[in-house]
Amino acid sequence: MIRYCSRLLYSGCSSFSTTAAVAASTTTTATATETATDTKTKDTKNMVGISKEELNRQLTENHQFQPYRVNQVWSWLYNKGQRTFDNFSNLSNVQRDTLNKHYHIDYGTVEKDQLSVDGTRKMLIGYAGQEVESVFIPEARRGTLCVSSQVGCTFGCTFCFTGTQKLVRNLTAGEIVGQVMMARSLMNDFGHTTEKRLLSNVVFMGQGEPLYNYRNVSAALRILTDPSGLSLSKSRITVSTSGVVPLISRLGQDFPGIGLAISLHASNNKTRSEIVPINQQWPIEELMQACRDFSTLNTNKITIEYVMLRGVNDSDEDAIQLAKLISTFPSLVNLIPFNSWPGAPYQCSTTEQIKRFAAVLDRAGLKVTVRQPRGRDILAACGQLKTESVKIKKTLPGPPSPLD
Repeated sequence: MIRYCSRLLYSGCSSFSTTAAVAASTTTTATATETATDTKTKDTKNMVGISKEELNRQLTENHQFQPYRVNQVWSWLYNKGQRTFDNFSNLSNVQRDTLNKHYHIDYGTVEKDQLSVDGTRKMLIGYAGQEVESVFIPEARRGTLCVSSQVGCTFGCTFCFTGTQKLVRNLTAGEIVGQVMMARSLMNDFGHTTEKRLLSNVVFMGQGEPLYNYRNVSAALRILTDPSGLSLSKSRITVSTSGVVPLISRLGQDFPGIGLAISLHASNNKTRSEIVPINQQWPIEELMQACRDFSTLNTNKITIEYVMLRGVNDSDEDAIQLAKLISTFPSLVNLIPFNSWPGAPYQCSTTEQIKRFAAVLDRAGLKVTVRQPRGRDILAACGQLKTESVKIKKTLPGPPSPLD
């Protein structure tokens, strides 16, 4: 069966409505309340991104908070979405003063907020002088936020606009979580039950390679899935990778039940090495073995992402080879019509060829979806994210290792 859908991945349960008066892309700049910053931030720690264990240690050992008080702080921060400590009403005045003296709450700064004609919302968020983009895709039964994990990208996939932007740096755990917090704040989405949330799903499919920033991505995942905070189910989170083979099994071991997506995009090493350079380091055979290993740890189907490039990877033979490649583990193939960007060297496969390709996979017994582009008019569709941030060599380190 072939499905045509606009969703990114998996199920959600939320609805999202936009103002009827908004008929085209709109741009807004951040307000003082959106930035949630003040002159004290240079001398205090951002509480967003500190692990629950570390926050408990700091508040109990350094500031004499009782453990149940730490839980209250955590709930105010992540469950209720309060951005000022003065609103933590079940704490004493002394405790609130202590928090104000040593910490601040900062989700980042919304530099630009764009709304597509189809309801997709792209946010340009500033962090420490650099910017990243995150995208919210609303649908009738779910709302998915696509988050970034790096400023720029480690790998230069030739069909991806982000790949034309050199890696600037890894995002911190707080900056990754901050994207989710910012989206919920802008949509007044804190304090609701799971069933009523607008933002129900998170996918790591924005700028950057998540597994090449594993330490910070994993720290963010622990905060996102904490049941007393943001409380996102692991089944509603998907991490996409271009194929960092050594860390795929690690992800499955650390987060059982989490979704995995593989940016495959070709069914043979020759083509994949040309369009996804990481294939030269970890070829398809090693990547497929990593998928089989991951499947022994998780019951979820692995999503195979496959961008449709005319005359490059879209032949019937490519489809036959793809079906053979992924037949040894549970999978869902997500065919992605190529979304063009300024200077792109490719064209999208024809609609007829995409249907033929999907039909070959369907006859092979594979579950296939064809992603319907969302947010193209604001360059928010898959493969279209890029910011103007550049690397400052004198102050920033070189390319990080996967665990940095």
